[in-house]
Amino acid sequence: MASFIQRLKKPTGFSVGLFIHPRRADARDFAERKLIPYFKRRRIEVCRNEGGDLFNIAVGGDGCLLGAFRRYPRHAVPAIGIQTGDASAMLELKKQDALAQLDKIFSGQVRLVKRMRVYTRLAAMPVDVDEFQNPLYRVGGDGPAVLFTAFNEMVIRSLDGKVISMDCYIDGNLQFPIVGDGAIVATPTGSTGHSLSAGGPAVEFSSQNIILTPLAPIDRVTPCWIFEGGHTVALRLRVDRLRHIGFCVDGIQHVLVPGEHHIEFKKSPYPALLIRLLDRPFMFARAVYAKGRIYRK
Repeated sequence: MASFIQRLKKPTGFSVGLFIHPRRADARDFAERKLIPYFKRRRIEVCRNEGGDLFNIAVGGDGCLLGAFRRYPRHAVPAIGIQTGDASAMLELKKQDALAQLDKIFSGQVRLVKRMRVYTRLAAMPVDVDEFQNPLYRVGGDGPAVLFTAFNEMVIRSLDGKVISMDCYIDGNLQFPIVGDGAIVATPTGSTGHSLSAGGPAVEFSSQNIILTPLAPIDRVTPCWIFEGGHTVALRLRVDRLRHIGFCVDGIQHVLVPGEHHIEFKKSPYPALLIRLLDRPFMFARAVYAKGRIYRK
C-alpha cells in the first residue's frame, strides 16, 4: 500500500490501463474529451484496452470493470471504475466529478480493498465470439486447459429447460446431490447478486468463502452452503453426455459443457484489488440494500 501511494504522488513515467465500454458513446466521448487529456497533463501514459502498471480504469458500467479483471486474472494492479450511464453497483466514481476525485486519488487519499476471486480450469476450445468479441467456448476434444476466473460468480444452468442432476464434492469427498435448474458458485462479492436473488446468503465482501447456491431445487429444501475458501468445491454433472449444459463466468464468458463432466472450483491466489476513496466509508448492509435498489429500478 505504501509503495502504491508513493507511485500515485509521483506518477510521471507510469501508465494507466483504460477500458472503455465498446457500445456506449457517452463513455467513449468522456474518455476522449476529458479523461485522456487529464492523464496526459500528468505525463501518464494511457494504454487503451491493455493493463497499466499504475492502475487500471474502466469507463462505462459494471461489466466493463469485470471485463478488465477478466483479461488479467493474475494482474496485481488495482482498478477503479467510472460510471457514465445507468446506476452501477460496483463503480466508485461518477463522470460528473470524476476528475476532481482522481485528484484525490493522486494525492494519496485512497485505500486498497482486496476482493476474493474463484477459478476453475476447463479443457475448452473457442468456437465463436459474441458482440463484444468475447470468445464462446466448448469443452471437449483436445482443447487446452483454459483458466476461468470469476470476480462475482460462475453459473451452471440448463439450456433446454430440463432438470440438471449433479453431485457436490468437497476436497474430493462426496457430500450431497443437487437436482434442479443448476447452481451458482459465488465469491463473497458475488453473493449479493444472482446468488442472493436465488435465495443465497449475503456474505461480507472481505471474507474468504466460496458460496454454493442451488437454482430452483426440486425438493425445495436443498440449502445454500458457505465453504471456507481453502476447500476445493467440485460439481459432477449427472446428465446424458450428449446434453450440453451452460456454464457462465461473471455474465461475460460462456462455455458449453457436456454432461457427465466434473468441474472444480478453488479460491484464486490472486485477489482483485479495488481503489476506494478514504472519504467514502463502506457499510456492508447499506451497500447490499443499495445494490438491490439499483436493480429494482
